Amino acid sequence: MKRTNQKTSIQKNIHRSLLHALRSNLLSLKRFSATGDLLEAYEQLIEYLEKLTDADLTKVYAAGTKKVQSKANDPQLSLLPEQLLGMDAEKLESMINNPTMGRKQLDQLARVRFGLTVGELSSLSNRSQLVRRLQSLVDNERTHHVIGRVVKNSVSGRN
Repeated sequence: MKRTNQKTSIQKNIHRSLLHALRSNLLSLKRFSATGDLLEAYEQLIEYLEKLTDADLTKVYAAGTKKVQSKANDPQLSLLPEQLLGMDAEKLESMINNPTMGRKQLDQLARVRFGLTVGELSSLSNRSQLVRRLQSLVDNERTHHVIGRVVKNSVSGRN
């Protein structure tokens, strides 16, 4: 019973994320003057998906459940982009230097926080190269922050 509830909870989380993405896309379509028929069909699709029962969700999402569960149980990978973007340098360094952080999690951090591309990440052939690159990016971020503070103080000192 507990396992079934866990699967249903994971499926509901996936479903909520999907609906959020679809609503965002709908807003974009509206902004870019999509045709009425397309907007109407998109809205009907969202309405239909919102009405799915737990049993329906199980049928729809059952194929990817094992893969989703392993990711959902990983606290590092479940960080939201907003959390990664707002994280201070010390917390970033502790994540980067944590030996339990896998390559995929570090790749996610590099993409979200520092904007590295898949190509840039693939050129880093092993985890230690990626860790060094991330440490360098954190150091650069700190330097920029200090420079910004100095400039701000010097400008405010003139007034």
